[in-house]
Amino acid sequence: MYENAQKLYYSNDVLFIDDVCIGEQRNGESFVFKDLVQKCRENNRCGLILASQLPPVNWLQHMGGSKEAADALKIQICSSNVYNEMPFENRLIELLTAYDDALTARRSETLIRQAKLKSKMSFDDLTLSSERGFTPDTKKYIASIIWTYPGKVSNITVLGASGSGKNSLLCGIGYHCIN
Repeated sequence: MYENAQKLYYSNDVLFIDDVCIGEQRNGESFVFKDLVQKCRENNRCGLILASQLPPVNWLQHMGGSKEAADALKIQICSSNVYNEMPFENRLIELLTAYDDALTARRSETLIRQAKLKSKMSFDDLTLSSERGFTPDTKKYIASIIWTYPGKVSNITVLGASGSGKNSLLCGIGYHCIN
């Protein structure tokens, strides 16, 4: 069908491109890539994936991948005209980026659920008015603390009267820290 066609297939817990093993499933869990990009460079792979040689795309999900990465692979297979011109490394990077984005989104969702934040308000959306005891300098100070020490664990105590915006302030800080 194509000259220099590259077959991507999965057999007995091992992923092959043409007949070169590029990864394997260990203990029924995650998928381990074995210097995939380097092997593709060494073997001058063209980056063409033949849909007829692929098992159902669900293999990516069963191998510890994400639905998003499987969907990205489906798009590459269905839009082969567009992706045939693309280097294999770029196609792989696109799949891995979809996988990484899905992991990041899942992690954020988990952190938000565990934090039990009551409002979905970002720090920039906060209206910290002078009636509530906030000055522009206060907001600037709080913002500088958040952005100056990212990733560091800090305890924050907020005191104020009922309705002063303590919960909104902490939710805004929480969403910022998660993202």
